[in-house]
Amino acid sequence: MRMGEKDESASANRTKSGRALLVGFGLDDSNGHFRVTRADGTRLFGGSEATHEEMRLRADRILNELGRLGYNLSSITREQLAEVRRIVNRVSAE
Repeated sequence: MRMGEKDESASANRTKSGRALLVGFGLDDSNGHFRVTRADGTRLFGGSEATHEEMRLRADRILNELGRLGYNLSSITREQLAEVRRIVNRVSAE
């Protein structure tokens, strides 16, 4: 890879430990309570109670859809993750 080029491989999505994570940030907390959820493959930070719950539900749906399609978070491409996100968003809107 040459300087200035993006690394589009799945390894670009991994942490230093080699694990990939879905990370979510909620920015609408108004009561000063800082919420954190740590689960397999997921780290969620902040947000109101409702926002944090929605992030948790969407993360669960994304991870479930990854499994249903036979994808692994550690080796998924950005395109595959975008496909999964579209499926989850479409189902959530129905």
